[in-house]
Amino acid sequence: MPFRLISGFDVLTSDDLDRLQDAYEVAVAGLGSLDDATIHDVVGTMIAVYRAGTTAREDLAEIAREEIRRMAG
Repeated sequence: MPFRLISGFDVLTSDDLDRLQDAYEVAVAGLGSLDDATIHDVVGTMIAVYRAGTTAREDLAEIAREEIRRMAG
């Protein structure tokens, strides 16, 4: 539950966090555990694009998957 563990996102509502968490879980389904740095970067990227207007779960999940691939490469 990375979105519940990271503080400092006061402008996000509980519903926003639930939507982001749901997209994150879709993105990491089937993956092994991720290191803390990767999780932090993925969460930060997801929040940035969410604030910019991307709110669809699958779009957010794809952005998260792309960030995970970028971090692994």
